Amino acid sequence: MRASLARLQRPVHAASLVAFRVAFGAVMVWEAWRYASKGWIERYYVDPVFHFSYPGFGWIAPLPLGDMYAVFAVLAIGGVGVALGWEYRITASTLSATTAYVFLLAPGHYLNHVYLLVLLAGHGAAGRRLVARPTCADHLGRVNGATRERR
Repeated sequence: MRASLARLQRPVHAASLVAFRVAFGAVMVWEAWRYASKGWIERYYVDPVFHFSYPGFGWIAPLPLGDMYAVFAVLAIGGVGVALGWEYRITASTLSATTAYVFLLAPGHYLNHVYLLVLLAGHGAAGRRLVARPTCADHLGRVNGATRERR
């Protein structure tokens, strides 16, 4: 048991966290592009006359078509920011908010992996940076990592 615990507490290089962050951001950009390119934004969010809602979230309603495309554009920009590590808390917060909004709009089109994406983006937005504590991954592989001092 102690050997397993010691192995779990052993330092590891942060490159795997950077790779995960880049892949996560890229998946979010791809999702936004896919919804826009296949016409799913209009089909799932604008065209339906009636929208189901989660209990307590009936106040969340779809925006007009142009604004929904803007939401997905902001989602994609957040994904690019997360992938690049640029202003991570801001871009992760943006990504989390837009993903949560899209998720809460269509419970009739429930996708459990979107729920996971909301949780992961929210975890990053909370300053956790997809890990339990700050590491050198905070500055490794970031676009603006070299321009700021460590806090």
